[in-house]
Amino acid sequence: MDKKNLAIGILAGIIVVLLGVVINLKRAYDLRLYAIANECTWVSTGTSYGDDRDYVCK
Repeated sequence: MDKKNLAIGILAGIIVVLLGVVINLKRAYDLRLYAIANECTWVSTGTSYGDDRDYVCK
């Protein structure tokens, strides 16, 4: 039973990591599409809030 719980825990961890990667890729793709549509490039503002305040499209 212990090995089964360990395997389930490892699998759950892998799923969480993969979900984070997919979400990050989707956000990056959306930012790229926005920049193309508005003919701008993303520039760092020097902050590290972890949201849309960290970059501006100039």
